[in-house]
Amino acid sequence: MSQSFNILIAGVGGQGNLRAGNAIAWAAMSSGLRVMIGQIFGASRRGGTVFTHVRIGKRDLGPLIPRGLVDVIVGMEPLETLRAFYELGSKRTHVLMNKHPIPTLDTLSGSRRYPPVDAIIKAIAAAGKEMIVVDCTKALKELNAVQSTNIYMLGVMVATQETPFSREMLRAGILAIFRQPGTNANVFDRAVMDFDHL
Repeated sequence: MSQSFNILIAGVGGQGNLRAGNAIAWAAMSSGLRVMIGQIFGASRRGGTVFTHVRIGKRDLGPLIPRGLVDVIVGMEPLETLRAFYELGSKRTHVLMNKHPIPTLDTLSGSRRYPPVDAIIKAIAAAGKEMIVVDCTKALKELNAVQSTNIYMLGVMVATQETPFSREMLRAGILAIFRQPGTNANVFDRAVMDFDHL
């Protein structure tokens, strides 16, 4: 790790962004690192844009990741992943995206149209970024844990990215932070199994 390792969790209100950030922070602090978490809400918390910034280093860091210094975007929703990449990403940024869209208040009311997910993927790819696109819906239904996208995406992150903490430490952080530790451990383990080969 250089001066910092920066993770941006992008989603909407109600997806558990902050708890996911807390689990990462637990893993990093337990690995002897310094952590700072910052959170930015959109106009509406429930269903609105939520970015959780997690900054990990050997010294104290500011709470918000500067533009261009994001190492990993954990995108729990396609449109918010795209927004996060264009606002803060760069060539150094690895993009992980859950492809299941969540309609916004604007798209539900008909005042705006939600873009096709394929178009979102192409827009990020056009910036020269390879990305890992995840469809966790089937796995979460099989595990009877449809509201655990955040846990699944954390499993994808440690299975596919080099992080300054181990997957075992992040698993322990999930068990420490989240309710229903058995279910969440199963979701995390399934994601790691599904993506460990990449």
